[in-house]
Amino acid sequence: MMGENNMTRGNQYGIPVDPKNPSKGLKWLSIMEMEDEDFDLIEEYFLIKSGAS
Repeated sequence: MMGENNMTRGNQYGIPVDPKNPSKGLKWLSIMEMEDEDFDLIEEYFLIKSGAS
């Protein structure tokens, strides 16, 4: 899912800075640098994108 949405580069993942306003961009972190809040932001982004939120 993240690859299809251009949210990966090398070994990093793009975390939305503001899931409600994707134009603010992404912050790039490796999986080992990510915290629970980062996963929550990714989940919120995809829920909003799917119209479930």
